[in-house]
Amino acid sequence: MSDHQPTRATHGSPKSPLILNDHKIQCYVLEDGRRVLSGRGMQDAFGMGQSHGGKLKDFMTAKAIKPFISEELAMELDKPIRFTRPGRGGVVAMGYEATILQRICDAVLSARKAGIFDGKPKALLIAEQCELLTRAFAKVGIIALI
Repeated sequence: MSDHQPTRATHGSPKSPLILNDHKIQCYVLEDGRRVLSGRGMQDAFGMGQSHGGKLKDFMTAKAIKPFISEELAMELDKPIRFTRPGRGGVVAMGYEATILQRICDAVLSARKAGIFDGKPKALLIAEQCELLTRAFAKVGIIALI
């Protein structure tokens, strides 16, 4: 698919979000089978709110956390997936492949473990959210494995 032409979501709706730790994240299945999460929904899951779609990217590109972000993850954050939501009249949305959420959590938790968030209350709150999300992933993962 061209960078200029968004792919189409075949499934998903703001009315049926993924719920993780009381946070609602809009999720979609694209026509090519990829599962995507809305950028603003992911931001909200980290406790950043939904008012500005770039807060997550700003946090993840900050100088202090950069050493914990792989080149691949940085590239994915820099190029969100453009897609049209089902039944939304062709409105273009932005999102990320669902697995990015877990990889962001890993990077943030590694940064917290290294102490780079010491004295930074907002960053520590984001790290706490990452820990809660990671626990939710583990619960779903064990259920899926069985």
